[in-house]
Amino acid sequence: MNALCTFQLLWDEKTSSPRFIREHRLRTEPLSRPIPIFNVDGTPNKEALITRRALLSYKKSGES
Repeated sequence: MNALCTFQLLWDEKTSSPRFIREHRLRTEPLSRPIPIFNVDGTPNKEALITRRALLSYKKSGES
């Protein structure tokens, strides 16, 4: 069985590691408008927005 899946990764730059993005050579692009992040209590997070995205592909080969 061969399968190819594509994922859209969204993240905020304050909690994501720029090093991880560089090391894995992920291509990113800005969102047309930032997406707000909410705290667990439902209040808006004042310090972080999701501002970029990356498209990731995952390929699985062999038996499932």
